[in-house]
Amino acid sequence: MNNEKSLNPKNIQIMAIAISNRQKIPGPRVGDWVYNPSTENYSRIVHDYGSDIQIGGSQDSSYFLYNSGWEEFSGTCLTVYPKTRLVDDNRTKAAFVWIFHEGSAGAGRRVDMEIQERVYRLID
Repeated sequence: MNNEKSLNPKNIQIMAIAISNRQKIPGPRVGDWVYNPSTENYSRIVHDYGSDIQIGGSQDSSYFLYNSGWEEFSGTCLTVYPKTRLVDDNRTKAAFVWIFHEGSAGAGRRVDMEIQERVYRLID
């Protein structure tokens, strides 16, 4: 984690706005966790197809956090599940996201930050 950049007041403000907007998004979102009781594993949502979601992300996966609160995943995608198989577990789990330093895109401007993501349980 880029601690000096993370503590930058402008980065903190960008994250606060994005997290506030993220909390307003209903239901499972890209970046949220899915717990599979049969394997006792957690995976993050990597894509939202409307009525289905795809998992594959881990704690170390790359999730860019937009000011709107939406996240975008870069990496390997695995299994697709209908959203009807997800139940909100009413808890959160830490996960990393990243933003551009002071909101300005460019090489070497990535700032990693830890946020709390919702946890959904996969049911049969």
